[in-house]
Amino acid sequence: GVPCSKEFLRDLVLNFLIAGRDTTAQAMSWCLFLLTQHPEVENKLLQEVERVCSTDELSYDQLRDLKYVEAVLNESLRLYPSVPIDAKFAVAGDTLPDGTYVPPGAQVWYTAFAMGRSSLIWGDDAHKFRPERWLEITEPLSAYEIRCSMQVRESASGSDLPWLR
Repeated sequence: GVPCSKEFLRDLVLNFLIAGRDTTAQAMSWCLFLLTQHPEVENKLLQEVERVCSTDELSYDQLRDLKYVEAVLNESLRLYPSVPIDAKFAVAGDTLPDGTYVPPGAQVWYTAFAMGRSSLIWGDDAHKFRPERWLEITEPLSAYEIRCSMQVRESASGSDLPWLR
């Protein structure tokens, strides 16, 4: 490969950080809205935070213990994804989960908003805000399910940065 200039790397990092600001604000707004509509979920979330953090400041190592908080964020993003409609371009030929062939160079649009409400993917209660569904998952989600849920932890690099925002 060709080495990248410092300016290129600076611009890449800056773009990465700025791009997350608006989507994070939207995600948190919908999450807070849903919590106001579901006080029982808010109570469970606060109980978990109290149990994990007690009176101490939250540490990085404690994040993995906030399972219900993560489930609430994932569920709010399933119902209100920060990027509700998106397009991808096929670099090479590929096949969609339903068997449709996508030739190289083709553009494919999908709506995470509709997919997050699909009873075929999420069950008969797909329209309901139910964070517990994320705690009931026993097998890893497919790439298709992860994409349609716009899951908080899902990122191209596999890092936890989206979760930490």
